[in-house]
Amino acid sequence: MVFTSQPEGAALYFEGADMGNCPQSLKKPSGKYQYRLEMPMYHNVAGTANFNADEGKKTYSFTMKPAFGWAQINTGPEQGATLVLDNKPITGKTPFKTGRLLSGKHKITARLPMYKPKSIEFEVNDNKTTELNINLEPNFAEVTITTNPTAKIYIDDVYKAEGSYSGRLNTGLHTFEAKKDKHKSHKQQKETFAGQPLNLQLKPTALLGNADIISTPINATIKLNGINKGTTPITLKKLLIGNYQLLLEKQGYGNINKTITITQGKTITINEKLPSGKKITINSTPTGAAITIDGIESGNTPLTTTLSFGQHTIKLKNKNRQFEKTINISQNGQATFNFDVGTIEMVFVKGGTFKMGSNESSAANGYRLPTEAEWEYAARGGVETRLGVSNKYAGSNNIDEVAWYDKNSYDKGSSHKDYGTHVVGTKKPNELGLYDMSGNVYEWCWDWYGSSYYGSSPQNNLLGALSGSSRVPRGGSWSNGAKLCRVAYRNRWYPYDRSNGLGFRLVRVP
Repeated sequence: MVFTSQPEGAALYFEGADMGNCPQSLKKPSGKYQYRLEMPMYHNVAGTANFNADEGKKTYSFTMKPAFGWAQINTGPEQGATLVLDNKPITGKTPFKTGRLLSGKHKITARLPMYKPKSIEFEVNDNKTTELNINLEPNFAEVTITTNPTAKIYIDDVYKAEGSYSGRLNTGLHTFEAKKDKHKSHKQQKETFAGQPLNLQLKPTALLGNADIISTPINATIKLNGINKGTTPITLKKLLIGNYQLLLEKQGYGNINKTITITQGKTITINEKLPSGKKITINSTPTGAAITIDGIESGNTPLTTTLSFGQHTIKLKNKNRQFEKTINISQNGQATFNFDVGTIEMVFVKGGTFKMGSNESSAANGYRLPTEAEWEYAARGGVETRLGVSNKYAGSNNIDEVAWYDKNSYDKGSSHKDYGTHVVGTKKPNELGLYDMSGNVYEWCWDWYGSSYYGSSPQNNLLGALSGSSRVPRGGSWSNGAKLCRVAYRNRWYPYDRSNGLGFRLVRVP
């Protein structure tokens, strides 16, 4: 006797005895036998088998009928509820389809935040899906909160938003609060009810104070934290408490810039005198120069005095040197002014032309360019002979003492303060008191350039070649190497050449 089941695995009970799981074969003599098949989630099958052993093997096949079904669970008005089935939590949220459930009655509980839990009983039928739609009852109120002025919103001490808020709250008593800096917060307690909207407007109260602002002189412009508030004298009312940056300013006077503190319910008084001038010091090199300020004789350098804010004309006179400059006095500006009245600055002459060699002779009764020989005599400090011993550079054998040249000027780069030409007299003079004959700028000489002129020149009154195409510059410049700055070094440029390292020095025969 062979017993099979669909699906396989049903437990076989034969004549009341457990024979194991199907498929199962039993060798029996002819007769009537009682059998029963059992399988979880399926209906039992039982009966009597009439078996004739003479007929040989006989197969008994049984199809088990399901004793289970399914449930499709939905919740409204919103999905996402957690479920408890027959007092056991389910992993998953609605919408949810269960696995196999035994046919019969079951209990399901749906829970969703902001809704009341709901339980229902339902029945599962064999091999069918039961559709369940669970309508949840709201347990919240729709809450809308606005603030004026704009403030931070807290519900039950938890920050929610700034300015406005819309959301759901569980039913019950809640605390609503609007907070804003320098304001008294606005707090309310309200009870919410399911299905009943709640609209609130919270109004924090500004904490205010006043300020009386006075100045000498009056009509000073007032700015608080950079915002114009009018002119003095004035009472500024209903200012939020806290610190402010106060600026008082008036044309021709210094500013007052200070921090003030506004206190709730109080009026502070600010009374300030604007500075009308500033103490300055005027120095000169050399000292003792006569000073005139705005046309008024004011003494000699060094001079310390107080000047009103604004522009002033300063004149300094030292022997034959006179210097004039307009300076600006401001509250945060320069307080010490230094002027050189002992030497003459190099100047840039814009426009016009200078005709090289326009003098008829080196003895002209007027200002002219020096001859090359005159220039070298002066540069060497008064050494008269070509073989006389003098310094390598005009005033020293150490070029850094007497000259601006590439190493201490040009090589510094265009952003450096020492890049370019310099005021005459910032280095040491030579033996004749002459400055910058080495370096700073090349200096034109009156001579035409002749490469062999000095091989056959006269011993006295050397005037250079009679003609040529180029003229002689001497001394080197701020952008040249030390070799070109030697007092013995000769060079030649065309008369039309121009350069920011080329200038001239004038001589005059009395």
